[in-house]
Amino acid sequence: MRASAFKETGGPEVLRLVELPDPEPGPGEVLNRVAHAGVNYGEIQHRLGDFGEPDGETVTGLEASGRVTALGEGVTGVSVGDAVTHTSRTAAATRSTRSPRPPSPSRSPTASTCGRPAAPRSS
Repeated sequence: MRASAFKETGGPEVLRLVELPDPEPGPGEVLNRVAHAGVNYGEIQHRLGDFGEPDGETVTGLEASGRVTALGEGVTGVSVGDAVTHTSRTAAATRSTRSPRPPSPSRSPTASTCGRPAAPRSS
């Protein structure tokens, strides 16, 4: 899969596309095909060097939306094809990303590291 990454600090010019192995969902995880990814300010600070030098290749985009493409063992409350948004412990500015199992659509999300049903798109 392709990902946006940096391995040295600096401005936007240090970002580049890299090829990474396709992820597989582990137990309790969901694999999402990323449609849109967001880079938060903490990630920009990291790229600028505010938190020190990166430890190797650092993939950006911890927030994403897309569709579930695979379920890890024991996942319930979501199905392949469901639209989801999530904040991931691993970067999301990739074609695919793993995230912990999302809550069921009837529960309101409480943890920032879990997938969530996407909000309906207006018009």
